[in-house]
Amino acid sequence: SLLRYDSGRVFDPNPAVTNGGTAPVAHCDGPAEAGALAPQYRTRTLQGIDAGQGQLVGEFADLTAPGISGAYLPAGQADEADHNYIYACDDGRFEEVMAYYHLDATQRKIQSLGFTGESAILDRPVAVHAHYMAACNAFYAPTDRGLHFGDSDDDFNCGGFAADSAEDADVVIPEYGHAIQDDQVPGWGEAAPPSNE
Repeated sequence: SLLRYDSGRVFDPNPAVTNGGTAPVAHCDGPAEAGALAPQYRTRTLQGIDAGQGQLVGEFADLTAPGISGAYLPAGQADEADHNYIYACDDGRFEEVMAYYHLDATQRKIQSLGFTGESAILDRPVAVHAHYMAACNAFYAPTDRGLHFGDSDDDFNCGGFAADSAEDADVVIPEYGHAIQDDQVPGWGEAAPPSNE
């Protein structure tokens, strides 16, 4: 084939689902875990990456995290001139590919349902930091309008499953949902609802 596609390696949605209900290991922070999780990888087409640069910056997600400050690791680590982002899950760039793919795919699904033009929902790049904090958490912040994902190996405080937050689409997509809520109703959920009196 003479066709070329931008592509990346991801979990879709996560190893527990693709392995039939149980992840082979709890997290992926070394070669042994990466080997155990290798059968759970999926290679997916990455759409919308801005031409002329190699980072995961596209129509609906920007993994260079513009406007997000205070992170414990730098953003924008995945940088491939050929736009092929194939990393093992113990490589910090893997989480950037995960976030980019799942956010972009979610927005494209929203648009396929007819939410385009005047009816568009969050039809712009969202700043994303795949390694914002060393904790098992993820959040959307209306102050910087960005998505923040944590890294953690603390099984005890993470409910027994300490995967990095951006390694799981079942974490990435709900955080995007908070960004959508804020886009549709700015300030949604920040204060008590108005009184009907």
